[in-house]
Amino acid sequence: MLMLEWRRQTWLVFAGVLAVHAAANAVWLRQNRERCAGFPFHLRHFVPAMDQYGDLKKGTPLPVFIKTLNEDVWRPAPLHSFCTAIGLLLSGKDIVLVTWVLNMVYLAIALLGVLALAGELGYPPEVGISAMVLLSLYPAVYGLSRLYGAFDFQVMAVMPAAVWAALRTDGYASRRACLVLAAGAAAGLLLKDTFAAYFLPVFLATAAASLAKSFDKRKLVNMGLVVLVTGALVFFYYSAPVIMRKGLTGFLHEAAGPWHEFRAWKVYTLGLSETLMSPPFLLLFLCSLAWFLLRERRGPGFWAISAWISAPWALIFFMPHFKQPSYFVPILPAAAIVSAAALSRLPRGPVRVLLPVLAGVGMIQFLAFSFGVGDGLGRLRRLRLLRLTNGYEMTYFKPDPGIVYHRGDAVPFDLYRAVAARVAAMGPGPGMKERVLVLQSPGGIHEYHHAYDLLDFLHGWRFETTGTFGGILRGDFLDGSYDRVIVPMKDGWDIRRYVDAVYADSMFVARETNPSWTPEYKASVEAADPVGLAERLERFLAPFTVKERLGTDGESDLWLFSRPGRS
Repeated sequence: MLMLEWRRQTWLVFAGVLAVHAAANAVWLRQNRERCAGFPFHLRHFVPAMDQYGDLKKGTPLPVFIKTLNEDVWRPAPLHSFCTAIGLLLSGKDIVLVTWVLNMVYLAIALLGVLALAGELGYPPEVGISAMVLLSLYPAVYGLSRLYGAFDFQVMAVMPAAVWAALRTDGYASRRACLVLAAGAAAGLLLKDTFAAYFLPVFLATAAASLAKSFDKRKLVNMGLVVLVTGALVFFYYSAPVIMRKGLTGFLHEAAGPWHEFRAWKVYTLGLSETLMSPPFLLLFLCSLAWFLLRERRGPGFWAISAWISAPWALIFFMPHFKQPSYFVPILPAAAIVSAAALSRLPRGPVRVLLPVLAGVGMIQFLAFSFGVGDGLGRLRRLRLLRLTNGYEMTYFKPDPGIVYHRGDAVPFDLYRAVAARVAAMGPGPGMKERVLVLQSPGGIHEYHHAYDLLDFLHGWRFETTGTFGGILRGDFLDGSYDRVIVPMKDGWDIRRYVDAVYADSMFVARETNPSWTPEYKASVEAADPVGLAERLERFLAPFTVKERLGTDGESDLWLFSRPGRS
């Protein structure tokens, strides 16, 4: 009877937590509409989903996976974008609905995984319930649950289930459980390659603990089976040369400075309170972690949780990468379980005071970050009203850098939407037959052209972009026929200075920021002729005699070049 009561309470808490987040996310996403995919990294991750949607629409889903093998182009792991494509097909391209549904599914998986893992570790039911609530109140969790393509959030969702599956193998003695574990590990790797950094230490720790207890040939066979089955399921993606290069060199690129600087130490420790957990929850976790390491019983569960937290933390600590904060996100379920377990060991009196205080602080923080005037997600709603020329009004969005759920990017997505609407109003309207070319933005904001790809996909405006990272240097677009061209240039620039800026930006990317780029790409950038390209571009734009300044994205002015009679 008592167990039945606990089960009822567990499912009530699970349903309540999920309902609160679902309602809040629905409101937030509707307020921000397409801005949920309007960050450069998230826009870049949405492009494969658009491609896969086209393949599904044509009834040819197989090219979704074949492309990874046949094209030497980096693509994110395909599972999330494939699910997105199916959602877009069913919803009629409602990106807000698809984002909401997928992220709620991931959140539900995370909550259930934490609940199941707490039980598998031998903790009483109240620990699983408390861990679910704590995880749902971490700012990074509900912050990332509102954005498209935040792959660290997805890795966080599947990690508890993967650790649970590893413990369910009974020390790798159960072959059926090992096959379940392999399938789960493959799903995690097909969401994001960094899943390996969190799962592999757990796999090795639990395997070592099992073999230390009793060396058994059957266990070794089952461990090998996990590796072979997982490898077979992800082979089509990870066997692509460009993906292998990224996996081997990715931790070296996009450096944010040496690990031994004080700024880096702050990110790895106290900085987590600013970007992931907030001070009360981080303090609770650090105290709980000390108790866990000193007092918890040494068993498979102990070694699994310890490896899950410590190994990635050590790896990130020595990795001078600009994404350090977001790479801590998949550790948060372990933090919630450890914190809930430590709370359960306290006397009932202090717990009765501490739990309501934490819940109250968490809810105030949740509301303020989401819809209030405080920091965090609330900053998304601080929009400055700007004006395009000719009196067209729009808003300019610039989130505060350093907040993990925004990735530190300033993306004036509303500007691009306003420009698109302005251009469409000058022609036949959405679905128009005019072809509008969008040239790449110089000065390190090379991802913004994906905003036009997204608007083209959602609304049928005929925009074509020159591509990212030096794609413009090949000049392939110069052979096409267009009715209008959008060129981003700073005040006083001419076409030659524009080409020089794009060339310098592409050279920087090719040489200094990403060792995973192919030698062919680097050679093509180095062999580019900016002087010759500028001359060709000037000849190309000569017929577009009608020029109009549309506005600024904070880095460059956007100029619209039109043919006579098209203004």
